[in-house]
Amino acid sequence: MGKLFRVSLSFIQSCQRFASKKVVKMPKFSESKAYQGFDKYRMNEKLISPPIDTSYYNSSSYRNKVILSFLLSELTLVIYIAFLRGENEFDKVFNTPFYVLSLNSERSTIRYEIDKARAKGEDTKLLEERLAYVDIKEAAAKARFEKAK
Repeated sequence: MGKLFRVSLSFIQSCQRFASKKVVKMPKFSESKAYQGFDKYRMNEKLISPPIDTSYYNSSSYRNKVILSFLLSELTLVIYIAFLRGENEFDKVFNTPFYVLSLNSERSTIRYEIDKARAKGEDTKLLEERLAYVDIKEAAAKARFEKAK
């Protein structure tokens, strides 16, 4: 009986120690300071950020800044294209008369067909005549182009 009494007494004392401690209740996340939800601010009638003032975007100073920014960017682009950029393949293509470009592509196509026919062992006389005709067409187009200038 003595042992039972001592065990009960120690149990009661431990319960008293536990009861004397202040029990800390863990708050819900929605009640903590870290919570930034809409309902928290709605209850406290606070705003996360003030409403946007659109009058600045309708003002003439904002419009002038946008126009100035656009014009400066366009001016920078023109200066780069006109003065700073080096010559490249596209300049050669754009400065070449149109009839030369079209006839050169036709000429390369016919040459490819001639090579293909020679590889097969076929007759290339008609293809060579077409190639000669392209030279005649080029001379006629050049004369028309010079006359139009």
